[in-house]
Amino acid sequence: MGGKSKLSYIAVVSLLIATPVLSQQKSAPAQPNGPRTQQPSAPAPQPSAQDTLWAQIEKLGWKTGPTQGDIAGIATIVVPKGSACLG
Repeated sequence: MGGKSKLSYIAVVSLLIATPVLSQQKSAPAQPNGPRTQQPSAPAPQPSAQDTLWAQIEKLGWKTGPTQGDIAGIATIVVPKGSACLG
């Protein structure tokens, strides 16, 4: 296996391992039910570096299972339901 192929394989396997984390959705914080009062508007919070990284990862070409994923054009991998791969 060449250097580039080996690196591609390692990247795919690493991302498959991280898939359960990617499939978790962030839940919105609960809203209070009390009376609403006018609050002075604060500047919008800036996304953290981690939020920015996850947003970039989520934009990649993910294929969700059940499907087959292609590994560098030399192999395929079975992607079960509930998992994902880049393809």
